[in-house]
Amino acid sequence: MKRLIGLSAIAMLALPTGAMAQRGWETIGFRTVGAGSDRDSIQVRGNERHRQIRICSINRPIGLQNVRVRFNNGARQDIQTRQILRGGACTVAKDLRGRNRNLRSVDLTYTKLQRGVLPPLVRVQAR
Repeated sequence: MKRLIGLSAIAMLALPTGAMAQRGWETIGFRTVGAGSDRDSIQVRGNERHRQIRICSINRPIGLQNVRVRFNNGARQDIQTRQILRGGACTVAKDLRGRNRNLRSVDLTYTKLQRGVLPPLVRVQAR
């Protein structure tokens, strides 16, 4: 049953909604927040270049503290967010420094705000 729920969540995250597709947002990764987790790293695959990034909490609220973006050229950018994302909400678009950048990974630091049956799902999008 857990596997079925997990696969359903992955399928839901992989398909962009009409509004997201119209604005050009592409899901570049997602993570299920673990029971004791407060930090995750999402590896970005591919060779696409991006100019903006945003973080979305899919089903449960989280306290998003910090986002560190690592680029393929070795540079990094820290984005201080310190905000509470309710389930279904996203941060505002954050500009990436420089011209369109090739992302290697996105490191997230957060706190879970609720305990429950379903763990929070976090989605990272870029355009």
